[in-house]
Amino acid sequence: MTSGNDNKLDEVRAMPRVIAGPVRQSIALYRRIVTVFLVLTVLVAVMVAYVVLSRAYVVVLSKQEAASADFIIDVAAKPSSGEVSGQVLQAEDSLTSTFPSTSVVKIDVPAEGKVKISSTLFRPQTLIATTRLLTPDGVLFRLKKTVVIPADGSVTADVFADKPGITGAVGDAAFTIPGLNSETSRFFAVTTAAPIDGGVKDQHMLTKEDVDAAAETLAAKLKGSLVDTLRQKAKDTGLKSAGEFVTYDTVKKSADVPVGDEGTQFSLTLDLKATGVFYDVKAFADLVKSNITEHLPYGRGLLSIEEGSMTTDVEKIDLVANRANLHVTAKGITVLSSDSPALRKEMLLGVTVDAAKKYLERIDGVSSASVRVMPFWIGRLPNVPEHISIEVR
Repeated sequence: MTSGNDNKLDEVRAMPRVIAGPVRQSIALYRRIVTVFLVLTVLVAVMVAYVVLSRAYVVVLSKQEAASADFIIDVAAKPSSGEVSGQVLQAEDSLTSTFPSTSVVKIDVPAEGKVKISSTLFRPQTLIATTRLLTPDGVLFRLKKTVVIPADGSVTADVFADKPGITGAVGDAAFTIPGLNSETSRFFAVTTAAPIDGGVKDQHMLTKEDVDAAAETLAAKLKGSLVDTLRQKAKDTGLKSAGEFVTYDTVKKSADVPVGDEGTQFSLTLDLKATGVFYDVKAFADLVKSNITEHLPYGRGLLSIEEGSMTTDVEKIDLVANRANLHVTAKGITVLSSDSPALRKEMLLGVTVDAAKKYLERIDGVSSASVRVMPFWIGRLPNVPEHISIEVR
């Protein structure tokens, strides 16, 4: 009996050992499951962080190219779509002033001088005005006034050259009197009382250049007053911070001395009309940019307008309708547009930084590119287009 009980007791003692083995196996399995779960959780967290937090910043340096365009911009008091708000105004005024004739011209005139006429004739001899006196070289002079040469005496008389010009400047000379017969003329001797010169003189003359210069002076004064008048009119209409284009037309320009006449001074009257187009500066600038952009080649964007390149001409004015057409020419600097198909974000999804740079720098019009990702260690661009920022400079 005792032996049987001992055997049962041994069986009971052995039972815990048999149960402990499966328990330990279960715990190890649970640990492996937990570890796998934690690893998967971390991986999922990393993936979520990659998708949610990853960002890429792409900067593309574009090759700059010049572009130009000309177009019409309409300015109106009541603008419709695509037009600029503004006013078309007009003013007129006149001014008269006296100016010197600054132009001096050389003109040919008859040389003048005095001669001494000596006589050995026994009686007085009268020589009437315009009596001819001839030099040995054939230069003809004439007496200005009638003179009487006393018997065995002499007289001094004024003479002038028959033809204007430098040929009359004979200096010292002797003369004959062709109008006297040879028997009488031998009793007379004619010589210069003083050297005869001249033949040319300076003369003030009104020229077209004088009139034009005077007109510019008057126009400058009139423009200043007229533009002030127009600006005040524009201000009175309520137009503020307005840009302006003003043109001027000469209504009348008249001088009291005809061009070509002699005179040391003249009076000029100038009547000037000014037409001003006043417009909203910001709306005009926006429309200029919009028009240039419309003329750009596909895939290019406007970077800036070249300073000083814009010219504006008033093409048409309608004062009744208070409208104006402005012909504008402008030049701009263009870069590759961020909307270019080659720069679509979908082209960069999930690629490495190096691959993205190589792709971008192969695009026509790109000089260089830089790519930065966050967090830095991922080494690839996000798979979400909205997480990629592309800037073109």
